Amino acid sequence: MLELGGIIGNGKLSLLNDVLAELEVSKLLFVHGKSYSKLQLDDLLDLKVDYVEFTEFTPNPDVVDIKKGLDIFLKENCDAILVIGGGSAIDVAKTIKLYSGKDIPLIASPTTAGSGSEVTRYAAVYKDGVKQSLTDDKMISDFYILDGNTIKSLPIYHKKASLMDALCQAIESMWSVNSNDISKGYSKDAIQEIMSLYKSYIYDNDFDVYPRIMAAANLAGKAISITQTTSAHAMSYKLTTMYGIAHGHAVMSCIPYIWDYMIDNLDKCIDPRGRDYVQGVFDEIADLLEVNTPKDAAEFLRRLYNELELDKPSTINENDINELASSVNLTRLRNNPVELDEEALTMLYRKIVTIK
Repeated sequence: MLELGGIIGNGKLSLLNDVLAELEVSKLLFVHGKSYSKLQLDDLLDLKVDYVEFTEFTPNPDVVDIKKGLDIFLKENCDAILVIGGGSAIDVAKTIKLYSGKDIPLIASPTTAGSGSEVTRYAAVYKDGVKQSLTDDKMISDFYILDGNTIKSLPIYHKKASLMDALCQAIESMWSVNSNDISKGYSKDAIQEIMSLYKSYIYDNDFDVYPRIMAAANLAGKAISITQTTSAHAMSYKLTTMYGIAHGHAVMSCIPYIWDYMIDNLDKCIDPRGRDYVQGVFDEIADLLEVNTPKDAAEFLRRLYNELELDKPSTINENDINELASSVNLTRLRNNPVELDEEALTMLYRKIVTIK
């Protein structure tokens, strides 16, 4: 008998039929993106249950896309959802489950090592081009399979960017005002694994470490599902849309400068546990990054950003800075341990973005 929850390891997708049998699934809605065929998973994935595929959604899925998938799910009398894909595909599957109103199994196999979306209670969909953030525990997958074969074809830029998303999530979760012992345990393990493995993953392309990297991202997802993200994520979204860079790239461009600011402005601490507590967390993160002080840690993240050859966002338009500062979701800033006002945001964006 399988212990339901998750399976991690290269080739583990071959156990999917055992998972479906354990869950007593009779018909699947199989959600995947149009690039699924490039993954070449046919030898591993040989579904023994009846299924119907749903692929008709955009990279930023609209509510219209979700309705199409939900209609198929209901019409075909599916009793479970399988998703193999990146963040958009997983968000589609999670949202279909939520809107179905049914307590049915959701099985997820991510094709990036980044957001840990398979274990978070969040999903993003768009209505009339405007992002809608959903939060519900029902969207956490019932079972996940982390198989290195699903990220084999990930382009090097997206390997770097998605891994930086996982690292930043773990760091932000550590210092979030909502952190607790459980979330911090997940974060610490994620940071340590990423630090020990990122060179083998990025530079050596060592297939043996793929499942461990995916597991680290999964841990960061579990942490952030408890605490939510903070300022680096809040400041990243407009950078992605304005400059066409990947999400993890955008977050990583923000976090060193934000951390420097927080170190210098601990008198503006808003964590109810106090300034000394936050300073202690900063010290813990520095230890996990294997440097001496939080200032050293912020500088290490800046060097890592450059080492990974992630270009700094740049603009010729001075007005971009004001647009960026006004775009930040203030709710996310309430999770940050140090207060950031519009003046601080503007100053930070002037450091994050090069004005030519």
